[in-house]
Amino acid sequence: MASPRYTLNYNPDDDVTYTGNNNTSPLTKKQKWDNSWYYYKYHFLIGAVVILLASMFIKDIVTQRKPDYTVSIVSSRTYPEAFCEAIENALIPYADDYNGDGTVDVYVAQYILGLGENEVDYNQQMAGSTQLMADISSGTSFIYLCDDAAAFQKEIGVYSYLDSNYSLPAEGAQDYENMVKSWNDSPVLSSIDIYNLGLQENYGYTKESIDALVNSIQIGLRAYHGTDLEKKEKLTPYFEGSIALFEKIF
Repeated sequence: MASPRYTLNYNPDDDVTYTGNNNTSPLTKKQKWDNSWYYYKYHFLIGAVVILLASMFIKDIVTQRKPDYTVSIVSSRTYPEAFCEAIENALIPYADDYNGDGTVDVYVAQYILGLGENEVDYNQQMAGSTQLMADISSGTSFIYLCDDAAAFQKEIGVYSYLDSNYSLPAEGAQDYENMVKSWNDSPVLSSIDIYNLGLQENYGYTKESIDALVNSIQIGLRAYHGTDLEKKEKLTPYFEGSIALFEKIF
């Protein structure tokens, strides 16, 4: 049976794999994700459901915020709240009232995750992994921003190609440039006045670090066609709305 595309990294440093001749070799990070999903998928699914329900409860009861679209940032760093709010405000004019409540809202979610050579605290990794997998399994986000898109696709495998059909890349495909666009490719995102968000005064950024912040961001669309999510027909309008939003900002 083929390994699932989306798996949970539970950070076992000394995992080995059986090769058939009693020799062992260290697992790659991708194999660890696959291995942990195979053995712990039910633990994860229970945890993901709990987190998803908790987040929905908090969002609905405490903040009363019901966004039409959720856009996610996956990174080993925490982006300033002012930066995330600026993205939300930039996207809202291009989104539609998907939930029909009379207002248009876009929410930017953040998932802290060590990708590639970037490491994060183990507890952050576990929390970020569980939250991200809840997002992936439920189809909460179809637009993902990431500062290491190649590692994100290699280790998690979420992006579609940005062709006319938004087709699913083959397992192991490495032509990442066909899956993402850069921050500066978007007239909408690049028009945000990033130097006037208080990042220097309130968050300790310099002009150079602000430039590095946005120049590292790449944006892609979550694969839908050819995945298990496609079986959830109720998600099709949300996917199509996310595509429309993505195309409008680029």
